[in-house]
Order: sequence, then structure tokens, then C-alpha cells
Amino acid sequence: MGSGGRPILDWLFWSTPEGQRGRPKGKYLEDLGSYDPHLKVLNVKKDRITHWISKGAQFSGTVNNLLINHKIIEGDKVTIWKPRPKKKAKAELAETPAVPAA
Repeated sequence: MGSGGRPILDWLFWSTPEGQRGRPKGKYLEDLGSYDPHLKVLNVKKDRITHWISKGAQFSGTVNNLLINHKIIEGDKVTIWKPRPKKKAKAELAETPAVPAA
């Protein structure tokens, strides 16, 4: 969890019913590791991560990409966010002259 200005990501495994959204409530099942973004230090239990993946667990996009970067798991990276499209359409409409109705 970290102290002021020094976040540390803790990976805890919760069991949630299928289709449930939002933050899980209650106790976690297992602590799978942590990541310090300032020092770029990744501490994980690789055998337990592969165990939960074999059971059908899915990681968030950020955790998935971190595990792929550090070669803990294999696979394709997940697109976490998409940039907004440029506002070309408005600029093109402003440049075209209006045709008067006949």
C-alpha cells in the first residue's frame, strides 16, 4: 500500500462471483506479490500465479502487462486505454463553405 507519495502495488487474490463488478469485499484468498513502481522491483510467487491461471483466474490489464514485461507469464499485452480520437471532423466541417438552399 505504501506511505505518502510512495505507492506499492500489492496483488491479493479475491474470489468474486462471475459477472460481479466493483471492489471485492471481505478477506483475500492469497497474497501473490507486490510491485514498487519507483524502484521497479517486482516480487511475485510465480508458481502460485500459474496455479491460479490454470484455475481460470484473470488479472487486470495492468497486472497482466507487468507480468508479461517481467516474463512471469507468456501472452499478448492488453490495451489498457485508448486515446481519444482527434477532432478532425469538426475542423473539416468548419472549413467547408455552407451551400445556400435553393
